[in-house]
Amino acid sequence: GTLTLSAGRIRSTGPTGTAGGSVTVQVAGALVLTGSGPTLDVSGAANGGVLRVTAGSIDVRAGSVAADGTGSGACGGAIFLKATAGPLALAAPVHATGNLLCAGGLLDLSGDSVTVATTLNAAGGDFPGGISLTANAGDVTITGAGVLKASGEQIELGDGGDGGPMAIAAESGNVSIQGAITTEGATPEGAGGEVTIVAGGRVDVAAQISAQGNGGGSDGASLEIDASGDDAITANV
Repeated sequence: GTLTLSAGRIRSTGPTGTAGGSVTVQVAGALVLTGSGPTLDVSGAANGGVLRVTAGSIDVRAGSVAADGTGSGACGGAIFLKATAGPLALAAPVHATGNLLCAGGLLDLSGDSVTVATTLNAAGGDFPGGISLTANAGDVTITGAGVLKASGEQIELGDGGDGGPMAIAAESGNVSIQGAITTEGATPEGAGGEVTIVAGGRVDVAAQISAQGNGGGSDGASLEIDASGDDAITANV
């Protein structure tokens, strides 16, 4: 069967002093978020929780998917979205951010093909878990409306966090990046996060990829592109 959330909510959030919960959603067919403000949310004041969603296809048209750390010093949680027999399409925000010195979380997102036309955000603290996008059969497309963030933030006075890793893979298809990717290190010595792009076809980079360190003691990170086809880079990396 299918599941459509039209202004509906699936939540296990943590109030003051508690972490977000663990939620597992399994759908044989399509999962669709549409309408007015549907949410999947395991955010928590202590730390974000864990959200695992498996469906034949996943279409996030509206609302949000969240595992944020919302309280002071709370880390981001983990979000796993896996479309096992169709596309993963994201047009509404997905985020697992850390708050006030604690690290961002992990976004692990996959489908036969993957299209991102929104903000994916795992930023916060030191070395967020980062963002992984995997197309099992087709292409990974980050449209001009898509933004990926996994930058580190200041941990404490005089101590900057590292950026988290970014991994984008289309083993049998192409990778098209038309929206910005940012995984920077925070001043004064946070390092940028590593960026890896793998494609069975071609890779087109038409938007900025930034993995720099922003302090005098910071290091920039590596960018690796491995494509069986041609590469075209028309933006700053």
